[in-house]
Parts: sequence; C-alpha cells; structure tokens
Amino acid sequence: MTVYKKAIINISIICLTFCVSYPARPSAHAEGLATLAELGKSQDEMEKELIRETKDFWRLKDDIECGLIAKDVASETIEKSYGEPASIVTDANYKERWVYLPGDGSHFGGIKIYLFFDGENKLKGIKVLKR
Repeated sequence: MTVYKKAIINISIICLTFCVSYPARPSAHAEGLATLAELGKSQDEMEKELIRETKDFWRLKDDIECGLIAKDVASETIEKSYGEPASIVTDANYKERWVYLPGDGSHFGGIKIYLFFDGENKLKGIKVLKR
C-alpha cells in the first residue's frame, strides 16, 4: 500500500469519525458504532497489508543481493512473486520504472528498489538505494 493510499484512508477515517460524533438523529449512534467497528477491521487489514508489503520488499532485496533475479524476466513474474510496486512510471517509449518500498517506506527517503523494464516488459536493470 502506497503512502498516498495510507493518507487517503487516514483522512477518510477522520472524516467518518467526525460525522459519527455529530449524528443528525438518535438512531445514528448505533449506525456510528457499526461504522467504527468496520473502521477497526479496516485498520487491521491495513496493518496486515503493511506487514506483507514489508516482507515482500525485504525478500525482493535479499533475492537481488543473492543474484536470484535475472535480467529479461517478465514484469508479470516479478509482480506475482513480490507483489505490486509502490509506483510505476512509464516514459514515452513505454519503458517502465517500478519502485518497491517497505510497507512504512517513503518515496522521499529511506531504502527503495528500482526495477527498470523495457517496452516488452522485460527486466533490464535494478538499482537499490540505501538512504
């Protein structure tokens, strides 16, 4: 889950909490409690997703360092093995740069992995940034 998705979910939770705190009718209290229970479940799911993303990231990094990621492997294979990247940037020639981050990572600092794919979605380069 990207930092942007986390921010949107957190803002949504704040807005829903505010709406639940000031109900328009008495029966809204029961509805509000149900909404809060659902939000608690959502938070648990987000936590599990962050843990999974972090495990996938470190497994990808370890596999890169051990030489298990070969050039010309298909992007689909990478995604199936290590999950969806935090972001994908496509240039004018349909070449892609995938960015992998740990679950609590940031695009602006910290460790990240760049995978570079050609127009045929084959891996052409890898860069691990340790900041």
